[in-house]
Amino acid sequence: MHYWNQTNFEGLASIGAAYRSETDLALFGQYCLLREKGLRKQAHEAASLFSRHLKTLDLASQRKICVRLVQLQSANPGVHQLLPHPIKTELMHILEEWIEACPQEVLPRVNLGLLSHDIRHFQAALELQPDEQTSVVRLAECCLSDVDFQTHHLSESRLIGTVDEANETLCKAAGFIGKVESLPHRAALNNELEHYRRLMSEWATYCAEMPDAAFAQWSQARGNNFEFPSVVYYDK
Repeated sequence: MHYWNQTNFEGLASIGAAYRSETDLALFGQYCLLREKGLRKQAHEAASLFSRHLKTLDLASQRKICVRLVQLQSANPGVHQLLPHPIKTELMHILEEWIEACPQEVLPRVNLGLLSHDIRHFQAALELQPDEQTSVVRLAECCLSDVDFQTHHLSESRLIGTVDEANETLCKAAGFIGKVESLPHRAALNNELEHYRRLMSEWATYCAEMPDAAFAQWSQARGNNFEFPSVVYYDK
């Protein structure tokens, strides 16, 4: 059995089954069921009808549905095509108008950040509410992801950017992580933070010593076991 406030689903079919019985979300549920069956044209029509239906609702209902769907997508990142272009476009419009009408409200900024993947909205949310949890977590994850990108070629003895840039980003991450209220989540982020701190310290030592060996082999010989991603190059 599905409940109206369930957030974790197995796929489009289960989401469609859960939402098709709600008056204002029936077309969204229909879209999910059609998309799951591979009926792209019919699914697109249902999505377009749903986006037009949203325009007919009162403002409070639009905003409530918008938040529900953004949170649904955030809780189910593995469900692909959950918010197709017609629906996403309308949700973006609702959130942008909400922010314009209520510039001191945090909720629309957080949800626009989740929907657009634009960290500027999380930063704006923190200016209004410095301890807003979704924003501090997302910004911490973004900082760690930036350092992950900088270091993903260290197996080839190459850092993207500079050590100072990476360390500055890690300092920013630490600031955000310190605001995370969930102890398990904070611990997980801190573990990742410490990994990159050790990695950057090791790289700085490697650069200072300038050994003949590649960084990965040199570091392993020193007793470290950093895991490096595989790097694959494709011919153009």
